[in-house]
Amino acid sequence: MSWKPEADEIAQRRQWAEELGGEDRIKFHHDRDFKTIRERIDLLVDKKSFQEVGGLAGKATYDENGNVTHVTPMPYVMGLAKIDGRAVAVGGEDTTIRGGTSMSGNNWRIKGGQGGFVDDLACEYKIPLMRFISGYGGSVGSTKSTGYSILPGHSRIPFQNSVELLETVPVVSAVT
Repeated sequence: MSWKPEADEIAQRRQWAEELGGEDRIKFHHDRDFKTIRERIDLLVDKKSFQEVGGLAGKATYDENGNVTHVTPMPYVMGLAKIDGRAVAVGGEDTTIRGGTSMSGNNWRIKGGQGGFVDDLACEYKIPLMRFISGYGGSVGSTKSTGYSILPGHSRIPFQNSVELLETVPVVSAVT
């Protein structure tokens, strides 16, 4: 039995994630002298130190045979890296996808956003957290489907993880 089809699909999903919201959306940002979240992270951290977490998370579409035809990545890029040789957690909204707003449902828990998984990584590993805040705000559709809104910096239960995080590690946020 060969795992080649599955390995190829993972590679394709990784490529879609790297493409962010696509060539047109990236050009739209560049034309306005904005950088993508991946470019911002690359400028911040030590070269080749960024290890993305959750890069394959997203919303897939499939053909009639159940084969994946495209994946829209989650609009948040996050992971672990080094700055001046020191371990950090870093994350930020990818505004090339839905303006950086979360997808509907509880998907924010899968990957992050302020108050999400990147905060948990920083707190658990006791390393500084760097956040890029660039999103265009919340999504009415997400709020309608879940019945509640997630505020930046808060878990579903307000301040549940924020207080512990801020007691444990330095947190730096850049509104970009």
